[in-house]
Amino acid sequence: MKKLALSLTIIAAGLSMFAADASAQRIVVETPGVRLVPGSGRGDRRAGYELDRLNREIQQVRFELRTFRGGVPRVRARFDRVLRAADRLNYEYNRRVVPPYETRRRIEQVRAELYAIREDLRSRGDRRDRWDDDRPRGWR
Repeated sequence: MKKLALSLTIIAAGLSMFAADASAQRIVVETPGVRLVPGSGRGDRRAGYELDRLNREIQQVRFELRTFRGGVPRVRARFDRVLRAADRLNYEYNRRVVPPYETRRRIEQVRAELYAIREDLRSRGDRRDRWDDDRPRGWR
């Protein structure tokens, strides 16, 4: 009887060791790794649209600067900074260096500076027109 109890105890201990490997204590959750695929997602398309829109606005301001007659070196220097920032944004977007939300945030910053330049050009144009109206009519 002692031998039977000893052998049953050894068998029970052996089976419990086997069952430990398949127990619920060692939970392993196999999840696939998250991978960013270029061109996927709504935010990426939206950032691309915003970047295209910014590039069109830069072309419009460039045209306004060309047609504006007057020494505006400070405005041209500000526009050059905006142009460099836009080029950097285009490069980073095409290389997928920064996430789309960061790209959109930077686009808004560049666009704000571009609007300030555009308003400065328009206000200079208004001042020039007022000065022209004050001149005697015989002048051209």
